[in-house]
Amino acid sequence: MGFTRRVPPSPNKSLCLDNRLTPIRYRDFFCRGRLTHEGERQPPPPQPPALAAATDGSQWSFFCAFRAQSAAIQSAILDGFFAPVDGDKADQLRLLAKGCALPQQEAERFVKVSMVFEFNGADVSVPAPDGERPTAEAGDAPAGTGIYEMACKISHSCAPNATWLTVSATGRRHVRALHPIARGDELTIDYIGNADMAPTVSRRRELQQTKGFRCECVRCSAASDDTRRFHCVSAACPSGHHQAQQEDSEQPASLAPCCVCGAAADSEYVRQMLLAESTTEASLSRILRTVACGHPGNTDPDIVADPVDAIQQLSAPHPHHYLAAQVADLQWELAQQQEGGAAADRAVAACRAKIACRNAIVGEETPHRQSAFAWEYLGDALQKQVVLNGEAGTEIWQNVETVFMKAVRLLTLTDGPAEPFAVCATKKLAAVRRHRHADMNDKERMGAASTLASSCEFCGMPDRISPA
Repeated sequence: MGFTRRVPPSPNKSLCLDNRLTPIRYRDFFCRGRLTHEGERQPPPPQPPALAAATDGSQWSFFCAFRAQSAAIQSAILDGFFAPVDGDKADQLRLLAKGCALPQQEAERFVKVSMVFEFNGADVSVPAPDGERPTAEAGDAPAGTGIYEMACKISHSCAPNATWLTVSATGRRHVRALHPIARGDELTIDYIGNADMAPTVSRRRELQQTKGFRCECVRCSAASDDTRRFHCVSAACPSGHHQAQQEDSEQPASLAPCCVCGAAADSEYVRQMLLAESTTEASLSRILRTVACGHPGNTDPDIVADPVDAIQQLSAPHPHHYLAAQVADLQWELAQQQEGGAAADRAVAACRAKIACRNAIVGEETPHRQSAFAWEYLGDALQKQVVLNGEAGTEIWQNVETVFMKAVRLLTLTDGPAEPFAVCATKKLAAVRRHRHADMNDKERMGAASTLASSCEFCGMPDRISPA
């Protein structure tokens, strides 16, 4: 179900396709209710008992909103989107619908609409207005799932050339280029949201379960998994690494030859590395379970007795293994809850570790929200470190400024300059710049200006983005 849009090369702008033909606006669909055009939240009609006992309510909400649409919009939804009505999930809904007071034809429409939203629906949540929260909390803004006539037909790739988002002011779904797109190239987006740092096996499993296809994109069909990296078996090759080779969970994993020296890993080394990987995965799972239940003293064997110590002791098989980013996230969150200069230092180290991991796997100049957030959090941590450790000086503040400039550049590309996340990062950059430039002499100001002569005076974005 791909959609190809012919667009001219765009060396210096992000492509933004406004979805001007939107059969169902974001205001009409919510997982738990409907929002009228007057802005009042209204619950859908009560679910039939058979559905209420076996579903979460979202399918019935979608169907009620669907029935309120015009015949033309209903036809566009039923006929214009991929919706497998002969799979296990559809059969389950069909059996449930038999126990409802719906006529058979209406029951079949219920199944079809549910499958359309299951396989094509887009999350229409928007950031909180202040840009400080990943998604708007309940009541801040519309949230739920919507269908867009154009955007929901764009194909998936785990190495997409575009991204999409719901624009806060209009509710339209905007598609923005992550790289220059040549005329005739197909637009692709990431369906699962975190494909950039997820291993091949996980990506394929999730896409098969949620979208009904086995991904064969350039990353999934590669000879090795770029997110699962292990130190070279040869001690004489400290900069090299092996990548895991595993197409799906039913296939045993192996290690590709070292990317630098070509050394092959023997079976014992492969066993040790895969054991280290599974041990880290198990430790992360236990820690997250402990944090979620809030009872570190529980006798459950899956509960960690001292989660703080466990988090601090966590380590990944390789600094550029996807688990290293997850470990860094936990260690950053822990440091955020602690006081003192040492905690600030740990927060900075965790942010740097995550950025290094993402840069190695995704690429330093590849725009992605999570990369931008990592840079923004690093800027926050550096400012806190400066305050707590009593450090000062032009060079230190220049470092903080550079970090926030990176965050602003990435968010401007992924979201656009007027969206809350980008605005929040921009305000932080402006505050740091005011603080730094207030302490500069004329010569230092001229030097700072000269470094931005061929780029944006504020965020440092180059005049032209070189083709990838």
